[in-house]
Amino acid sequence: MNLRAAKFNDFWRTAFARKYPQRVQSIALTDAKAVADSHLIFPAGIVALVGGNGVGKSTFAHAIAEGLFDTSTTPDLTTQHARISGSRIKFALTKNGVSFSRQVSFEASDRGIDGAETLTCNWLDPSLFATKCRQQVHGDEAFEEILDGVTPLDLSDEELALASYIVGKQYIRCQVWEISEYGPFDLWPYFRVATRGANYSSESMGQGELALLSAIWAINRYPDNSVVILEEPETHVSSRSQSSFMDFLAKGCAERGLSFVVTTHSSTILQKIPMDHLFLIVSNGQKSEVIPSPRFHQVAALVGGGVAYRSLVVVEDEAAKALCEAILEFADPDLARQVIYSVARDGESEIVRILKAMPPVAGWGKLVGCFDGDQRQRHAALALPWPHIFLPSEQAPDRLLRDWLLGLDTTDAASNLSVDHNDLVVALAVADGIDHHDWFRTVAQNLHQEVLVLVKAAAKLWIRDNEALAKQFAGELKNSMS
Repeated sequence: MNLRAAKFNDFWRTAFARKYPQRVQSIALTDAKAVADSHLIFPAGIVALVGGNGVGKSTFAHAIAEGLFDTSTTPDLTTQHARISGSRIKFALTKNGVSFSRQVSFEASDRGIDGAETLTCNWLDPSLFATKCRQQVHGDEAFEEILDGVTPLDLSDEELALASYIVGKQYIRCQVWEISEYGPFDLWPYFRVATRGANYSSESMGQGELALLSAIWAINRYPDNSVVILEEPETHVSSRSQSSFMDFLAKGCAERGLSFVVTTHSSTILQKIPMDHLFLIVSNGQKSEVIPSPRFHQVAALVGGGVAYRSLVVVEDEAAKALCEAILEFADPDLARQVIYSVARDGESEIVRILKAMPPVAGWGKLVGCFDGDQRQRHAALALPWPHIFLPSEQAPDRLLRDWLLGLDTTDAASNLSVDHNDLVVALAVADGIDHHDWFRTVAQNLHQEVLVLVKAAAKLWIRDNEALAKQFAGELKNSMS
């Protein structure tokens, strides 16, 4: 990990741990045309309103913005009043240690406000902002005269390095003219940059590059400790720059106390935001519903094109896989959907070889070695580039499950395995004395069942009576994936 990555990781940790002098505690939106009545508890730092196109993310964000500040001078929002007309929004807010409420009703041409106190709030749609800045320049023969009357500002070395990191270009120089009282905004930026072998300005920049530079400029100008509502920052921006831009937001949280409400349908934007900071907005055919703290697979299904696996778990054999699957399905169903398994052909020795040979690659899922419990003493102190954990108990899983099944009342076991009691008694008698590696195969053959179906059913019986151990293992696996 390089120093820049380590520093940004520190920013992310601080962003979700620090105290904020100004913040939104909760929001209740009622009577909106596109979104069902919702009450959201907002965590501190960065929160995201997540969903596909046309589900109401922007409507919700507009209601928050309109409820917190006078948007009459914000061109992005003045044309959107119809979206929230007739709705009401109520806030629980905190400012300098004092909690208070504010309620705003949106009528056709006015706002009814109960509670004059509010927070410092800003609205930013980077792509739309960049487009309007560019439109102001194109075809304007008098613009050079405007520039002549403004002294350009040169980005410092530190600012230049940050812009290069976010945009993904090595800038040698970046100048910005801050234009006032000209065009649709009170103040807006015009850029001229130099890279290795090229010099160009705002009108000839790519849309994504101009949107990023404009967003950096705007956010750097916002007052410390203010709330920023950010509309789909991924528009026209590469995945790499999306990730870098989110690092920039975390830096703003950590160093300046900024809070961000982000609307998005990009999985890259969400990569480092905790799940309890997400609100999934889903259309149900009439009004969209808001799902707080959604599960990983729910978000992945809507914005990631399907279930996204976060970890490959390598196990010693099929019995270990069955036990691991059963534990996760019981203890953490969301985690179960994020894991895919590989069975090592040569057992524990191959797991060691895989963990040693596979180099860590940034951005990939996590590789986790999962040893049987009887390998705990042998491999606990292994120093490997990838994490490793152990299944519960000090036994191999097939022996653990066999011994547990044999210790149960046969009537109870038959009922939970969904087999005839007498058939189970006979099958157990046939398998008596068989090595634990072959025991389940022998019992399954006599019950006319698939071996792995029987193993997994036995695992569920073990979990039923060992919930604490099952949850402990699921927690260890989850920690190893972080």
